[in-house]
Amino acid sequence: MKTPLVDLHEDISLYIIRNFNDRYDFNEDLDNRYGDIPKYKAANIRLIFASIFPGLQSHIIYNRNVYDYHNYIYNSFTLGTLIVWEHLKIYYGLSNHFNIKIIETFREIKEIFENKKWMLGFILHIEGADPIIEIDDIHMIYRLGVRSIGLTWNKSNRYGAACTAIKDYGLTDAGYELIKVANKIGMIIDLAHASKNTTMDAIKASSKPVVISHTNLRWHVDHPRNIDEDIINMLKMRDGVFGYSFIDTLIKKGERPTINDVIEQLIEIVDKFGSCVISIGTDYFGFLKSKPPIGLENVKTIIRLLAGLEENGLSKDEIKDIAYRNVLRVLEKNLK
Repeated sequence: MKTPLVDLHEDISLYIIRNFNDRYDFNEDLDNRYGDIPKYKAANIRLIFASIFPGLQSHIIYNRNVYDYHNYIYNSFTLGTLIVWEHLKIYYGLSNHFNIKIIETFREIKEIFENKKWMLGFILHIEGADPIIEIDDIHMIYRLGVRSIGLTWNKSNRYGAACTAIKDYGLTDAGYELIKVANKIGMIIDLAHASKNTTMDAIKASSKPVVISHTNLRWHVDHPRNIDEDIINMLKMRDGVFGYSFIDTLIKKGERPTINDVIEQLIEIVDKFGSCVISIGTDYFGFLKSKPPIGLENVKTIIRLLAGLEENGLSKDEIKDIAYRNVLRVLEKNLK
C-alpha cells in the first residue's frame, strides 16, 4: 500500500472561484488540473489543508513597490468575512458531494488514516487573519469548522508584520492574544507569509507547535517568502513543522527546478535538521504566475518524489515523517 500523504496547503476553493466557467466534475481526472478526486486517491492523499484566501483582487493604476504576484493588482481584505463565507460554501459543497470529511477533531484524523478504505479529509484554513476583526470572532469561525489560521498573508495587519514589511515589527499585542485564544480552543497557527520577527515571536508565544505551511529555503533563494536556519532551528526546538512548497521561483533561482532539485533539497534538510521538522505543502492551485517543478505537475507525481527520496538514501521512517507523521504529531497536540 502506498504511503499516506498530507498536503499542508492547497488553494482548491480559489481555483474553483477563479475558474467558474470550468464545468468539469471534480471527480474527473483532468490532465491540466493539479488535483481532483481521482488524483488524490491515486496518490493516497488522506488529508489536505484546504486554504481560504480572504482577499479580493482589485486593479490599481500604479505599481506598488511591494512583493505581489502581478503588477497593478492589489489584494484587498476589506470584504474578508464575506469572502470566507463563499469559500466555506465551496468546501462544504465538495464535502457533501464527494464524501470528504471536514476535520474538526484529531479522532476524525485517526479514523481516516486507520481506515483500509481510502478516505479524504479537509482541514479548513484561512490564509491570513484579516477577517478576524475582533479576537472573539475566532470562536465563530471555529464553530464553522475552521481549524487553522494564518496570521498574515503578504500584507502586514493588526496581528503581525508580513514578509513584505518595510519595518519588521514582529508580532503585535493583538497577535499575541490571537495565538493565546487559538491555542486554548484548538486551532493551529500557520506562519507562512509572516516576517522573520513575527515568525520567531509567534513560535515562542505559542504553547502548541505551529506550522509554516508552504515555504522554501532562504539560503537557496533569498526571497521574503522563504525561511532561514534560525527559523527552522526554533521550529524544531518547539516541535513544529514546515511544508516544502512546489513554487518554482522559491526553490531555485534563474531556472525552473526539477523533481531532482526538490529531492536534493529535502535530503539536505534531513541531513541538517533531521526528518522531524519537514513536510509537504505544495501550494497547488495557488501558483498564479509560478509553476511547479518539472516532474511534479500534479499530486499524483508526489509518489515519484517519495520514491526518489528512498532511492537517494532516506529511510522508510524518514519518508513517513515527511509524508504524514510530522503533521499528524502537530495536529494531535493542537486539535481537541
